[in-house]
Amino acid sequence: MDYEQMEIDITLESDRDLKENMQATAKFALGQIMEYQHPTKVKNRHEGYGIAAEGYASLQGKMKSTKTDMDDLYYGESGKPTPMEEYMDEQEAGASEDDGFEEADNNKEDAEEMEE
Repeated sequence: MDYEQMEIDITLESDRDLKENMQATAKFALGQIMEYQHPTKVKNRHEGYGIAAEGYASLQGKMKSTKTDMDDLYYGESGKPTPMEEYMDEQEAGASEDDGFEEADNNKEDAEEMEE
């Protein structure tokens, strides 16, 4: 029996477009990096330390900026509680007063009557 094995591509068109866009973006970013950051030979260890220090300082600046941005997302820029936080605070305050439940009595007599 002679037959030909065929394959059907069921990838969504939007997924194909996304993949193509990501590949184009990555190629563009690589081109930008290669264009502006041609590393040169390090002439001595002092120059090497300087290059490393510049990179470290740049990285620390980006890390600080990211941490600040994340704090703003978590705590909010105004420091004011969110409606959800206010609701949870109200629930916690109300829970200590009356949560709708009551404790059962520890009467042995009642327990014995129920067993009979």
